[in-house]
Amino acid sequence: MIRIMIVDDMPIFLEYLKGCLDWNQYGFEICCEAKDGREALEKIPEYYPDVVLTDITMPYVNGLELADRIVKDYPNISVILITGNNEFEYARRAVKIGVCDYIVKPFEKQELLLSLMKLQDNINRAQELEKKELREEKMETEDVARTILYSRDQGEVARATEKLAFPGKSFLVCGIQFRANEAQDMELLSNWETVIQDMLSEMIEIDGKFIVFRDYESHIIIVLNFENETEAKGYMGYEFTDLIQIVRNQLSLETSIAISEIYNDASMIRNGYSKVLQTLRIKGPGQVWDCRKREYDRATVDRENEANNNTLDIISAIIHDLHTGNEKQLLEDIDQAWDRINNKNITAPISEEGFASAILSILLTDIITAGLSLKALYGENLKPEYFVASAANTEERKERIKELFLKRLAFGKEGNAEESDDAIQTVKSYMEANFSDPALQISDMVNLVPMNQTYLRKLFKEDTGMTLNEYLTKLRMEKAHSLILETEDKLSDVAESVGYMDVSYFSNCFKKYYGTSPKSLRG
Repeated sequence: MIRIMIVDDMPIFLEYLKGCLDWNQYGFEICCEAKDGREALEKIPEYYPDVVLTDITMPYVNGLELADRIVKDYPNISVILITGNNEFEYARRAVKIGVCDYIVKPFEKQELLLSLMKLQDNINRAQELEKKELREEKMETEDVARTILYSRDQGEVARATEKLAFPGKSFLVCGIQFRANEAQDMELLSNWETVIQDMLSEMIEIDGKFIVFRDYESHIIIVLNFENETEAKGYMGYEFTDLIQIVRNQLSLETSIAISEIYNDASMIRNGYSKVLQTLRIKGPGQVWDCRKREYDRATVDRENEANNNTLDIISAIIHDLHTGNEKQLLEDIDQAWDRINNKNITAPISEEGFASAILSILLTDIITAGLSLKALYGENLKPEYFVASAANTEERKERIKELFLKRLAFGKEGNAEESDDAIQTVKSYMEANFSDPALQISDMVNLVPMNQTYLRKLFKEDTGMTLNEYLTKLRMEKAHSLILETEDKLSDVAESVGYMDVSYFSNCFKKYYGTSPKSLRG
């Protein structure tokens, strides 16, 4: 767990901070609290938190003074300042001298969560700590929901709809798309999408049922089920407006959100999904696009639905080919899709560039979900998105898409248990040989195996019962314990020999691990 100290001189706000989030769900725990900076400085050596969340205005030692001391004396502890509008400038300056982040009162609890997740390696650590049973349950629900969107077998769709047990008669389908920039790491973006998906499940409040899941293009999809059409019409979607602002402020990501028209039959969810995809593809970021507010001509709607569903059928076929590993059929389906989209006699709701982007997103989502490393598949310097976007013409774009898909199929689907065991053993051996290196990073270990970081972390936790960081700490602490008892080396030398350049930080880590200081072992 990621340990958090909260510091505030107002008991009511301390209680609010403790209760505003389900901390454990996201891999956090409140390890201690303090009523001012002086008390916080007394408690840090005892509890040694990973993060200090502190108000600015407090007696004795204020938040800015506390942050300054922590930055200088405890460089491995992250600090987030909680500030009022009148202290905003101070907080902004504090960031320049080493404070990690600040949030301004009043704030949404989701802002606090994203701010905490940004620190150090917290987003990856939180994913690593997710319970296997909960992850498997979530994946099963997502598979059922995706069947409704993609399957062309009406019996399959009916069974999936029955399994989700919607109690109401009216439905809205909502879709969320994040606009990544060139520097955005796809795996990291996928992790953020997972966190935001969980956040939304807490933000949405309706009289009815809803499910939140991701499609194969990595959109977040929400199906809202209401008792009747009146309730569906009255749904305002304020949480989506809030989400756009929070994600822009905290993650610098632009967000597009679309809400479908109302459907009074679960069999029409696929139509709603098609409409949402079309809206997301043609509308710019930063707004909620609500299809309920548009006047529709019935004939136009029917034509649009037919065109949307034809495109979705093509995409569904490509997804099926990818999942079954059918190389010949995959290439034929991509050729057929290109011919259809570029046929001027057929109405297509998506451009050829948009279609290329859609199926590329499906490919990248598949790779990340399977736990594979994009670098292992495509090399250090090839970024699939820009490899496709930089094609000189439509034919070259199609051939580049095919090349990327073929490399994925050649690499194979998810590795077998033996390959996973080999990967875990490789990482263990590397840590055992290199734990004395203070510059050792988790990313160094990820590069040893053809897995992405998130998948490796989960496999390692399931295999050993420890996170990668916990296992590295175990190796270092056990070796330090042995050196302290069996040699007369100075503590500073012991610390350095197990990867710690700062002896006081080493002593705090040792005490946190063993419950006693290294000095006390020598009497």
